Amino acid sequence: MPNIAILIDAENVDPVFASQIFNYAQDQGVLVKKEIYGAGIALNEWSDPILQYAIHMNMTLRPSRFKNSSDIALVIGAMDLLAQRTVAAATGEKQADTVDAVIIASSDSDFSALAVRLRSAGIDVIGMGNPEKTNPMWPKACSEFVPLHAVAALPEPRPEPKAVPAPAPAPRRAAPKAEPEKTSKKEQKREKPPRFNPTHSGRIAVIKRFIADHLAAHQGRVQPAALFAALADLQDYKIDQQRSKRKPLDYLARQFGDAFKVEEDESGVSWVTQVTAAPEKAEAPEDAPAQETQEAPREEEAPEAPAPAPAEPAREEAVRQPEPEPQPEPAPAASEPDHLALFMNAGVEEAAARQIISICQGSANKRVVYNKLRKAFGDEDGRRYYQLIKDLAKEQA
Repeated sequence: MPNIAILIDAENVDPVFASQIFNYAQDQGVLVKKEIYGAGIALNEWSDPILQYAIHMNMTLRPSRFKNSSDIALVIGAMDLLAQRTVAAATGEKQADTVDAVIIASSDSDFSALAVRLRSAGIDVIGMGNPEKTNPMWPKACSEFVPLHAVAALPEPRPEPKAVPAPAPAPRRAAPKAEPEKTSKKEQKREKPPRFNPTHSGRIAVIKRFIADHLAAHQGRVQPAALFAALADLQDYKIDQQRSKRKPLDYLARQFGDAFKVEEDESGVSWVTQVTAAPEKAEAPEDAPAQETQEAPREEEAPEAPAPAPAEPAREEAVRQPEPEPQPEPAPAASEPDHLALFMNAGVEEAAARQIISICQGSANKRVVYNKLRKAFGDEDGRRYYQLIKDLAKEQA
């Protein structure tokens, strides 16, 4: 059987596909190399498969969010395998770990040139990736391309041949008792939902619902330290807060400032409460005219006073005339609710709509807006929101 090496791009492939990757590789040959490449956050998500399949980790550092240091590290690892095979061919002595085929688990078409180089040296290249996110160039560059399917359609991981020794008579009697426990654990794993939502908007919705329920259970307010201690057990919060690279309190104010606020009481203790100012603002305009109508009769009674009295109301009216000048100040803020209402009427959640408006205001051109939307909401939602922006712009024009 051929010797096979597995090279996994942890920043491009989800860990739920680990069982499919290794089950397929075991059917093709002998696994002599199992390498995974990625930054610390990506490798942490792969912690369970790394321990289960004994994968060797290659952690990379990302000086910037958009740098592809992990891809370059994977290419270096593949070239080391090519160099080892070249030396073995020159000396005529094939070592036990010399590879005949390489499985590259990634949907990134940037590895196309690497696949062509390995195939030219006689090494078969098997690509494995999500067909929905794969560029047509990548499957064509491989000797074979295997699409990765949903987790529910995957078979359970099979034990390696080494773990099947000939049991003694006594262990055979005990084996049937252990089998129901193993199958029940596997069924429990299948029934468990994903550890966290794959999209940013999905995680925001889960975190907002969790904070609202937590506040409701504590009489509408809770101290920040207690809230963050409760959020530490929520996987969606851990992933989203780490990826935001912000401190917890700053992250809370930036992502959920429209729903929750931090305020201090008379003793200086900070509390997190739910924003309830919206209904109060709606009642304020109704009270304002009532006060004006009460003051109006008093001004009308002023002419009944002696002759010098009418001069004073005239001065007061002259002083009150400049009061409408502060009214233009709310005008800039009024444009934002118009955009917010347009997105929300189109079916976009409030948190996502605010983030879309922020991205549009802070971007120099349409290409930057398109890339930021895909980075923030994923490829599918990012394209949908970008098309929605174009449609709304046409309607306003």
